[in-house]
Amino acid sequence: KTLTILLTSLIISQNVLGQVAHDSVFVNNYFWSNCFTDTVNGFVVGDNGAIYKTLDGGCNWSLTSSGVDGRLMSVHFPSSQIGYVVGRDDITSSSIVLKTLDGGISWNLLNTTISVNDYFTSVYFLNDSVGYVCGDYNTIMKTSDGGVSWNLQTIQSSTYNPQYNDISFVNSDTGFAVSGTGSWPSTLAKTYDGGNTWQLDTIFQAYSLNSVHFFNANYGYACGYDQALAGVLLRTTDGGVNWSTVNNSSSWIKDMQFKDSLNGYIALTSGELLFTANGGSTWSTEYTFPQPVAGASIYITANDEWHLAGNSLDYSTVPPSYLGFTATSRECDNTLNADILIDPDIFKLYPNPASNNLTISFEPLVNEFQVRIFNVYGKLINTINNVQSNDQINVRELSSGIYFFEIQNVRSNIYFFKRVIIEKYSTPQN
Repeated sequence: KTLTILLTSLIISQNVLGQVAHDSVFVNNYFWSNCFTDTVNGFVVGDNGAIYKTLDGGCNWSLTSSGVDGRLMSVHFPSSQIGYVVGRDDITSSSIVLKTLDGGISWNLLNTTISVNDYFTSVYFLNDSVGYVCGDYNTIMKTSDGGVSWNLQTIQSSTYNPQYNDISFVNSDTGFAVSGTGSWPSTLAKTYDGGNTWQLDTIFQAYSLNSVHFFNANYGYACGYDQALAGVLLRTTDGGVNWSTVNNSSSWIKDMQFKDSLNGYIALTSGELLFTANGGSTWSTEYTFPQPVAGASIYITANDEWHLAGNSLDYSTVPPSYLGFTATSRECDNTLNADILIDPDIFKLYPNPASNNLTISFEPLVNEFQVRIFNVYGKLINTINNVQSNDQINVRELSSGIYFFEIQNVRSNIYFFKRVIIEKYSTPQN
């Protein structure tokens, strides 16, 4: 197994019984958005600055360093190498904008003073340079230089001061954004001039909306929930002037994605992913997460595979544990089945940075582990068997640099990774 980026939390992968799907559960994570650049390369983002990447269509995921510690709400790649992530800093409640130029291997924090008191919930780029973000306090912003500078867009005045949850464009001129914060009313904002001005095309007195998707300037869908906390999927054929109800559900509809006007998916807080092939007249269940979810994001790749990311709580623990999850319709044959859930924080490698020896310590839930050491290029450097708590690992032969330590208990199928810095100090010459 080649490691190119860092895993920091336990992942449990399994085939869903009775369903053609493969899912993974990430302990102590919360996921909000996903995106794919092709049929195999994709990303999910979430709390604590988490950005996970898959190289095999969602069968396996690895964590890369974002350099931030906040809630990442949305990810979008206009091309295979250039991508953007937005969210908020949990301490300052200010905005976060990240950019990658190398396909998600590394991320750079862009100017976060562009909207100091606001945070962003959605990002959409028309190409590598021209893009939009939306968020709290009636905020929509545009960049034409790849995020170097941003301009606050002119939005028709509103007494509602909405939080925009989703933004998308059908071409360089026509775009849509929907709002909703759990209070009413919510709004649909629309632009016909490339985002220079936005008009409040529709005010929804009884709905709070999470997601919007248009196929052209006239035909589109929006989803969310109503004042009775029931889910709602809406459709328009006249550019948002009028809307009809396509689906009512007892569970909130957290996200929806349509391949075309007839074929689409909706994700419910009940944990269900539903599919329609007739524009919403009938629905079938594609996948069910075993417990209620708080958030979900759907992505459909060019080969018609669906990919779902979301978050939930495990109430079997005290206090409840945060769970992030991914699921895909892709057939995966390299699943990892874990028997025991272990918080990775109980394992420690110190000192870090190190030069000569590392000490490994862990609570005695299991006794012996195997440790494998990889360099940043994924090359296996060393394998150490029968490692026990408080053992020392000799790293004298390692040159200065960053390494990844895979710590695995084969009998329990538990494994995780730690990032270790090796620093060699030259002896001063007399």
